[in-house]
Amino acid sequence: GVHDQLFDENERIFFLAMYSIYAQTLLCKAWKNGMVHPQYTFLTYAWYSNGWWMPTNESDITCSIGEMKSILEYTLSVTQYPDTLNENAVTEPAGISFKNFQKSYEKRLQELRYNYLANAEQCFDGIWA
Repeated sequence: GVHDQLFDENERIFFLAMYSIYAQTLLCKAWKNGMVHPQYTFLTYAWYSNGWWMPTNESDITCSIGEMKSILEYTLSVTQYPDTLNENAVTEPAGISFKNFQKSYEKRLQELRYNYLANAEQCFDGIWA
């Protein structure tokens, strides 16, 4: 299946860009395959509901709550900054607004002769943090 193909590669950092039920299944499979910290790291969305990782009657995972807690102990949750569309509304503690970050990013791209990446704003808070 898809999970088997994912785990056949040599990757060590996985961004689980999927709905929580699929992330739950994949993380359980990773636990069963011994793909745990510090050799492997998983990133999930922070918008998953509370307790999304807990086995339920509807889920088909075979991991216990303890096993799921164990693999999630070193998992990072990421989210898009809440208001990047309103470019003047967000200012980080460093004093950088999204608009200023965007200008700096575009200037750097020109200096390096790179093309603009449409999804850059999804990770800008991680870059400047």
